[in-house]
Amino acid sequence: MIKQRPKTEKELKKEGFKLIENYNYLYINVNGKVYSTKTRKYIQPTARNYIKAGQKYINVPKVVLMAFKNEPIRNGKILYIDGNTANLSHVNIKYSRLFTNEQTKKVNNTDLMTSIRCYFEVEQKFKIRDNFKTRLFLKSILEKRAFFLRHKKIQGIEVYLTYLGKHLFEQKSIAYTAKEHSLPVRDCLVIVNSFTNILITEILQDLENGILYIHGYLPKLPTKTDEIKQINEYLTSKGQTALPLRKKSEKQIVKDFQNYLQDLQNT
Repeated sequence: MIKQRPKTEKELKKEGFKLIENYNYLYINVNGKVYSTKTRKYIQPTARNYIKAGQKYINVPKVVLMAFKNEPIRNGKILYIDGNTANLSHVNIKYSRLFTNEQTKKVNNTDLMTSIRCYFEVEQKFKIRDNFKTRLFLKSILEKRAFFLRHKKIQGIEVYLTYLGKHLFEQKSIAYTAKEHSLPVRDCLVIVNSFTNILITEILQDLENGILYIHGYLPKLPTKTDEIKQINEYLTSKGQTALPLRKKSEKQIVKDFQNYLQDLQNT
């Protein structure tokens, strides 16, 4: 076997190697090959793609992403696109999650409710956790504000559009949306929340500037029990027996009373 001649720093840089941050003797190239000017040889990574430098272990794929894709080293697993863990090329590796924990931000339901009420009168009992109604409100607001047109250049906007659905009553789950865009479910949720937060921020700013105002609640509609009570007031005023407030089918009670009134009119 022909023994390889040691490489100089100048030669390494000419071949595309970069110095690993905080290690002035370790160089790495775009394919994850690491060369030590201290030992004057390449360092073979472990089966899990780590190399030892002093008392520390370095994750080679993460260093490749930092050096050649400007992605800071962070927690998270590495995904090998072709399934080959020996292929450490910068085009074959990526973090399994797009976003760090610091980049995730939940939607503030109180602010979301305020934003919805800037456009709609809602029932006082309406809750944000009513996902179907909430998304209907959101879709209408997004359309009124031309949100997708104004933010079409922001990365991930197509994910948000898929999640909400292109038609009024079309709604997709996070799992469906993630699969549609080949994303982890967690990352898909981060994208959806980020756009909802953009919308909320814009609406609250308009509210603060006096462009929008908070609508009141819808008038409270009578319940079936309220309707039966009204029926009973009429019955007792005519000397008739009141209907029981609790029955298996309140709709049937109302229907029976309507038939009763019809019979009275016919006599």
